[in-house]
Parts: sequence; structure tokens; C-alpha cells
Amino acid sequence: MDIQWNTESIAIEQYPDYVDVTLRQLDGSTRRLRAVWVAGCDGSHSLVLEKSGITFSGAPYEHVFFVADTEATGTMKPVKSYLTTIGCST
Repeated sequence: MDIQWNTESIAIEQYPDYVDVTLRQLDGSTRRLRAVWVAGCDGSHSLVLEKSGITFSGAPYEHVFFVADTEATGTMKPVKSYLTTIGCST
């Protein structure tokens, strides 16, 4: 599997045995690739969902949440931390 970071799918053409995808890179350049399948992991307004005729029948999620990728070095010990609207607690 090849994950394309900082890349936008701007066109998808589906054929019986493959999919052609046009991608726009972060620098604005475009390129095409051919794949057996494509996964749209960009939310309810996904081009993949649109081109596949899949509708989003859900509703907005009304709660605030955070997702973070972190990297840590040094001696680690287990700790539980919680981030809320009034600050961070451990």
C-alpha cells in the first residue's frame, strides 16, 4: 500500500479492473496513477465517496475532540492525561 500524504485526489475514473486517479501534490503539480482500488479517507465530502455514489447519511458530531501524533524521547513511565476545555490534567 502506498499512502499519499499532502495530496488531493482531483479526478477518479473507474474501470472494470482498475481505477485511474489524478492527484494534486502540495506544490500544485499533478500526476496520474492506476490502482486496483482506492480508499477515500477524507471524510463525508470524499471524492471517492462521491464518484462511488455513496452518500453520507450521518449527522455532525457535536463534541470537541483532539487527535495528536506525538513523539517522545527519554525515560518513559505510564501516565494517563486528559485534555479538556479547561486545561490538561494528569
